[in-house]
Amino acid sequence: MDWNVIFPVDRFFLVKTWKHDDSIVYRFATATGETATTVGNLLDADCKANTIFLKVQTSSYVEAYDLLGNEDIKLPREARHNVLPNTIGSIIEQQATPLNCIFGKKFMNLCKNHPKNIQRSKMEQGSIRIYTIVWAPDGTSVRTEDMQAFVERNYETQIWLSKVDAKVKAPVRAVMRIFGIHSATPHDVNTGFTGS
Repeated sequence: MDWNVIFPVDRFFLVKTWKHDDSIVYRFATATGETATTVGNLLDADCKANTIFLKVQTSSYVEAYDLLGNEDIKLPREARHNVLPNTIGSIIEQQATPLNCIFGKKFMNLCKNHPKNIQRSKMEQGSIRIYTIVWAPDGTSVRTEDMQAFVERNYETQIWLSKVDAKVKAPVRAVMRIFGIHSATPHDVNTGFTGS
């Protein structure tokens, strides 16, 4: 599975956490998602907003926080005890403060540093690209079995909206092609899980 070209410099902020499958799951949104969507709409290009679901196979928020911190993935302090203020204001504050964001390169390094303990996948739906990373820091087997379904359940509305957006743009793209205007056509991709 390849990372997209912008991923290393893309900035991500923590949106939500779950306990799932005796693990901690984090969802990160791109701080540049609105830019990607705007550029995609203005240029009628196949720009996608990146999202990350990161599953750390430990049942403790504190341990997951510390393990990620050791990998230079610095989460907000509140994430250590799962007391994230999931309000619009806190999300805007994270986006507006570059120090609160994590560059995509940090996630790439995590995968590169632990190739035997990580599986990852990429799913593209309409105008979004979802990276799922599953990490077994203790060296046990990586559990990916239900992560696809978990992502689809917990990101259902966003996936549906991105598919609607792609369908709405399809007639516009067809007319543009008739007049010889190049237009990127979004495509859906699902790589399934692969090693890092």
